[in-house]
Amino acid sequence: MLDMKCNFKPWGVACSSTCFYVCDRQNACIRVFAADGKHMKDIGKRGTDPGEFTDPVGIAIMPNGKLAVTDFQNNNVQIFNEQGTYCCTYGTEGSGPGEFNQPMGIAVDRTGFIAVTEWKNNRVQILDAMGNSVTCFGEKGAGDGEFFSPSGVAITKDRQIVVGDFNNNRIQVF
Repeated sequence: MLDMKCNFKPWGVACSSTCFYVCDRQNACIRVFAADGKHMKDIGKRGTDPGEFTDPVGIAIMPNGKLAVTDFQNNNVQIFNEQGTYCCTYGTEGSGPGEFNQPMGIAVDRTGFIAVTEWKNNRVQILDAMGNSVTCFGEKGAGDGEFFSPSGVAITKDRQIVVGDFNNNRIQVF
């Protein structure tokens, strides 16, 4: 067991074959650790410019090895290469296609499609590998297909989307 007590607030976690990445909400960065738990480096810093974070919460590794990170307060998804260099940003603040309102969870399937949960828009947005909005589903409510602050998301190998519906106290599968 690794017991890594650090001065940070870990949130989202993603693992590669050589290391793991942790969203640090307190220090507004991504912490990179070797498999043995040794801290290797940080990606990003606090701010609103490209490559900077206000509140990184979700992280996923894309099929090409790049990192996709949701920033809850900057209302976007940022992409970084394997070395941690900023590549691009997907989305802006809003409620239309390609826009986010407090994006939280993120998952990527084997073909590169990206699922993002949005806390305030109460929906899941699907993006292609280039960041284009493909579809959105969900709205605020407690019925089937409705959400009240969706949080975590995962995509099964059969491409089912599993969503943690935080304030409805349930999991929904699509």
